Amino acid sequence: MFETLFERVNLGAISEMLLYNSMPEAYAISTEECDKKVKANEKELQKQLDSLGLELNLSEKLLEIIYEHKAKTNPVYFELGMKAGASFYRKLQEN
Repeated sequence: MFETLFERVNLGAISEMLLYNSMPEAYAISTEECDKKVKANEKELQKQLDSLGLELNLSEKLLEIIYEHKAKTNPVYFELGMKAGASFYRKLQEN
């Protein structure tokens, strides 16, 4: 089980990316799929706001508030994920 996990996750590449803002070409990933997911989520959010029947100016202000909130909280989730991943890795090394 863990062999499969480590095949999918290259900690060296992740470390290099985080430390030096570069990634070996062999580990470069396409962001196209992620972009599609983000755009689909944004489209759904806009649809939900439109369904509220708000005036355009208020809808735009709500979007700004939501995006500012996301911009502040996303790094926290990223940090938690990295800490959890590092903790998981340490536990694997102990066993």
